[in-house]
Amino acid sequence: MTARHVGLYVVSALGHFFDGYDVQVIGVILPAITAAYHLSAGEAGALGSSAAFGMLVGAVLVGFVSDRIGRKAALMIALLLFAIFSVLCAVAPNVELLITFRVLTGVGLGAEVVTMYAYISEFLPARSRGTLLTTSSLFWQLASVVAALLAIVVVPSLGWQGMFLIGGLPAVVVLIVWRGLPESVRFLIGRNRFTEATDIVRRLSSVAPEDVPRDTETEAAARTALSDDHLSVGSLFRGRFARLTPGVLVIQFFNGFVLFAIVTWLPSILVAKGLTFVHSLLYVVVIVGVGAFGNVGAGLLLNRIGRRRAMLVFFVLGGVTLMIWGMQDSPAGVLVLGSISSFFIYGVSGAVYTYTSEIYPTKLRATGTGWSGGAQRVGAIVAPSIIGVMIGAHLPIVSVFILLAVGFIVAAVAVVFLTHETGGRTLEEIEASVVETAPEHH
Repeated sequence: MTARHVGLYVVSALGHFFDGYDVQVIGVILPAITAAYHLSAGEAGALGSSAAFGMLVGAVLVGFVSDRIGRKAALMIALLLFAIFSVLCAVAPNVELLITFRVLTGVGLGAEVVTMYAYISEFLPARSRGTLLTTSSLFWQLASVVAALLAIVVVPSLGWQGMFLIGGLPAVVVLIVWRGLPESVRFLIGRNRFTEATDIVRRLSSVAPEDVPRDTETEAAARTALSDDHLSVGSLFRGRFARLTPGVLVIQFFNGFVLFAIVTWLPSILVAKGLTFVHSLLYVVVIVGVGAFGNVGAGLLLNRIGRRRAMLVFFVLGGVTLMIWGMQDSPAGVLVLGSISSFFIYGVSGAVYTYTSEIYPTKLRATGTGWSGGAQRVGAIVAPSIIGVMIGAHLPIVSVFILLAVGFIVAAVAVVFLTHETGGRTLEEIEASVVETAPEHH
């Protein structure tokens, strides 16, 4: 892990932070926008969920782009896209254009998460890759706390438009870091651009390549990886991935379902449990704040017990604590169980993205990660609507928590039967091990 690796990680953290800010800022300023435009509940709901639709499109499409033009170019395009349209949101003359710009902002937001995970996973050393990838999600979630604190200062002085203008800062970051960011070495090798790849490796590494002892096992794994150059998008759903891709999609769907149900409805659920609106917001800050550090816990656990066991532990404990949380009526019980449950809900999200960015070969890594991100966004779109119907039908609040808990248990079952361990190996070694355990290999 060299200083240049640390620099790449910082860029990744900044990307996640600004992505998280732009995703979650709408929740903070929605009341102000609703009042400014005199929105109906339906229009406010459409605005609130508009970015999620764009994120679904961005997550699915960017994989194809990234696997063809390179990780660096796709990442810069994604950052610029959501920065530019965030600024345009600030000057939208009517709600129709505001919703349109939010959808287009979402395309960039969805593309950033997918591309950043694929990009950074191809640089980080195998020993620390799991921990660093997972903990990078911490910055995405902490952005919601920053957005809430900024709104206290910005909205009274600059209006809600000022919050969107802040979302344009990634454009400045792009201009600063563009020249310094290297292209993915693995992507370059796949395009037979060996001179560029070698130059980047020499700049990243603290060891001269000629001083490294020859490793026949690593060479064999690399040859297996290069032999996968013929894979097409259809390969995601057949052969060795016929079991793994459905597992990824199921896990990500329920990950998004539970996570965004909590993000969208937590204040309303807390009010329904008897808290005042102000107290519910304070509880949200504490619960989400503790949840953000679940990424640190998951990151440490990934390297100790492996990806599959870590995801299983977080999904099972998340499901169990969700059920217990739903049964709480006292403010103390709601806060304590909410914080514990949030630790597992938020923590597993980073772990899942880490796994999905490792399981696919270089040629399909961004595409596979994009499809998995798309599945998460489908869950994010479906969950708030279903929870809204349940709350509107005056069903007991505990039934909402039971539904979410069942979602996590289904994800846990998928982890057991539809995943492959990726921990502690280089990406080429993971690829070779997937080939060796595939049905067609035998």
